[in-house]
Amino acid sequence: MTSAQAASNTLPRTSLPELIARETRRRGRRKLVFAALGGVCVLLLLLGYFALRPKPVPFTAHFRQEPVTRGELTREVQATGRIEALVTVSVGAEISGRISHVEVDYNELVAE
Repeated sequence: MTSAQAASNTLPRTSLPELIARETRRRGRRKLVFAALGGVCVLLLLLGYFALRPKPVPFTAHFRQEPVTRGELTREVQATGRIEALVTVSVGAEISGRISHVEVDYNELVAE
């Protein structure tokens, strides 16, 4: 390589204050671009939320009105699974002794 070619391949030298000013402008533009992209993302999220959110149901749609009729009321539940008691109570005597006989059956209602 000749000295003329080497001189044409080298970059022009810039001063340190010019380099600092150029990098400062570049950082400022980069921050502005990221802020603009963030703002656009937030705007798109808000637009999507307001466009896709469920619409409120009118208050009258919560109720159904029908004329009054007389008849039997039947409520039937069909399900599979296991039935368990909501509350289980342990019953015991406050005194000790031998029980000679019990006058009620299992699951029978008892009145006082």
